[in-house]
Amino acid sequence: MKLKKILWNLLVLLIIGYIGILAYQNISQYQRFKVNGQSMNPTLKDGQKLIMKKFQKNDKLHRGDVVIIKVTLKDKEYDFIKRVIALPGEHLEIKNHKVYINGKDTEKTVSEIKTYGPIPKNKDIIIYLTKEFPWGVVKSPEVKIQEDNILKLDINMANDKLLATIENTLRGFYNSLFDSLNNKDISLMENVEENSREEIFNSIYEKTMIFSNNYTIDDLELKIANSEFKYENERYVANILVDINYSVAKKILPFIKEEKEERFLIVLIYDEGKWLVESSQRIELELDEQ
Repeated sequence: MKLKKILWNLLVLLIIGYIGILAYQNISQYQRFKVNGQSMNPTLKDGQKLIMKKFQKNDKLHRGDVVIIKVTLKDKEYDFIKRVIALPGEHLEIKNHKVYINGKDTEKTVSEIKTYGPIPKNKDIIIYLTKEFPWGVVKSPEVKIQEDNILKLDINMANDKLLATIENTLRGFYNSLFDSLNNKDISLMENVEENSREEIFNSIYEKTMIFSNNYTIDDLELKIANSEFKYENERYVANILVDINYSVAKKILPFIKEEKEERFLIVLIYDEGKWLVESSQRIELELDEQ
């Protein structure tokens, strides 16, 4: 009877110990977390206290999971709380403010996924942006999301199609400008805003007392690498540097001519499906080349 009681007490202790071990294992899988910031609002409020389950080796991520990411910035570790929108191996694309995963529309916009974050696990996630402009869809460089990435995605609106259009527009503009100079007729100017014709014409035209001048383009170079494309005041604007070599000679005395080498800052605006020259500003080459 005494032995039976000892065995019974021992069994009770084993059961209590086993329960204690299980309880400790379960408790150790969780940790407290305090929300800092508004990025998860309205789902989670700033200062809200949470109990989060630690990610285990065999756990799987699911779309929509709220997770805490540890990120090291300048040798200091930070905790970020985000929601999973893309899983390992998936392609995340943002096009015209809409979010696509593997080419499928998630029916969410960029503003709706500000609390989400692609989470890497075992393999990289590739993320990029696309945006549709009047001259076509432009894609940002692809970026692999890794453990310590800080992402910055930029879209350069100047794709090959736009650059080719700008070049054709400016070459057509200058050819027509010199044609108008030789004929003294500003109506011949093309690819230019109506209100800008006279000012641009007069910036090159030289008045003569007796013999008319003949204007000839010798060389025209567009400095695309030094140019700027932007969207402001609800319109697309391009600032293009142009180097032009041209000569001015007397029509009846062509051997008397003056050769000129000048640089202009050309401002173009996108209006009703085409680019138009809005202004032309002469730039001193000596200052620019320093």
